[in-house]
Amino acid sequence: MEKKKEVLIRLYLLLGVFAIIALVLLWRTVDISIVEGDKWRKKIDQTNLKYKDIPADRGDILADDDKLLATSLPSFEIRMDTRAEGLTQTIFDKGIDSLAWYLSRYVNEQRSAYEYKLLLKKARKANNRYLLIKRKANFAEMKRMKKWPIFRNGANKGGFIAIRKTQRVKPFNMLASRTIGVYAKDRSPKGLEGSYNSYLSGKDGRSLMKRIKGGIWLPVSEESKIDPVRGHDIKTTINVNMQDIAQQALLKGLRKSGGDKGVAIIMEVKTGAIKAIANLRKTRTGGWAEVYNDAVLTATEPGSTFKLASVLALMEDKLAGPDTRINLYNGKRKFYNQWMRDASYHNLTSSTMAEAFTISSNVGIAGLIWKYYKENQRGYVQRIKSFGLSSPTGIDLKGETKPLIKEAWNRKQGWSGVTLPWMAIGYEVKLTPIQMLTFYNAVANNGKMMKPYLVQEVLKEGRVIKSYSP
Repeated sequence: MEKKKEVLIRLYLLLGVFAIIALVLLWRTVDISIVEGDKWRKKIDQTNLKYKDIPADRGDILADDDKLLATSLPSFEIRMDTRAEGLTQTIFDKGIDSLAWYLSRYVNEQRSAYEYKLLLKKARKANNRYLLIKRKANFAEMKRMKKWPIFRNGANKGGFIAIRKTQRVKPFNMLASRTIGVYAKDRSPKGLEGSYNSYLSGKDGRSLMKRIKGGIWLPVSEESKIDPVRGHDIKTTINVNMQDIAQQALLKGLRKSGGDKGVAIIMEVKTGAIKAIANLRKTRTGGWAEVYNDAVLTATEPGSTFKLASVLALMEDKLAGPDTRINLYNGKRKFYNQWMRDASYHNLTSSTMAEAFTISSNVGIAGLIWKYYKENQRGYVQRIKSFGLSSPTGIDLKGETKPLIKEAWNRKQGWSGVTLPWMAIGYEVKLTPIQMLTFYNAVANNGKMMKPYLVQEVLKEGRVIKSYSP
């Protein structure tokens, strides 16, 4: 009897434990489905719904006469959701023959209307919601396809999907290519594309997307779409004809001289507007291409072009004039332990500063600077700096390289006993072509230095919203 009672007690205890577990499970089920249901449903929705950015079209880059230097050409990938929610079997059956005919006629003539009909039926049977129709269609083709049978019902009832893509093109190909530049999220921005990106980029739109079977994302509805805003256009100072002339002349000169790279720039004297800017480098295949903006980014020893600055320094400080005489030493002179030679042999000795400058005599110009600034080398450097040659020009392209004008007796910069005469003829200094041109332009402009610039206007739908003046 006692044993039977003990068994019953154990049985009741076991049943009680099971009852408690069942109640706990029931409570959690109710809690999850009712109390926490919204939270979990939201999490599921979050994994299947997301906003996708719709890239805005970049604005155009225009020449001074409104010719296109860079523009965005749209293209469309056309697909079909054969199981779109509103695409009923009735709509599908009614329009399939006509749609198949259009596809055969305008998309791929190698495939018959009958073959297209079978393709569409097979896709619908397989629940294909992302059937490729045409990989690359232009805007006109996309608009035309949108009016075809079934497709004309739109995305919900017709399954029509047009995925917009853009390609940045330069209609004049290599002309001013490095100055126009490039902008891409996975590359370092360059040229005008990078410097004026805040105007050109526009504002991206957004579209609510839903993930379907196979991990494919489709737009939820047109109502949830926020359209992108196109970027502004920029009108440059570049003249296409002048650019072509400059580039052809540069190419001819490089071929003749056997050089590896070169720059040609045309600058408007009174305003500083850049009308042409060509950069050419020899490629590995032996051709020529615009691969780097040497005009703005590459600082080198300017050589003889710097002699004008030395002559002007002498004249500004009233130390010498055009008729001041100097010994040319037959084109060969020693400064301390280093010989300096003129580019070509001559037997000239006594000469005027004007004559020495005319024949670009290294010995003559260096001799004058040595004679009048040997005891005041800081004075020479300061005068050179007063011409603006130690500062960037401020051209409206990012990354302009800073000039190198050594400080007198600065050993860290490599100043030595022969720096002064070599600096006088354009060595032991470094400037970019645009910096040297800006100096020459100031001389041509009666001493008034103009800041070089490439963009004259920013436009929105043809209306000027910002202008740049000299």
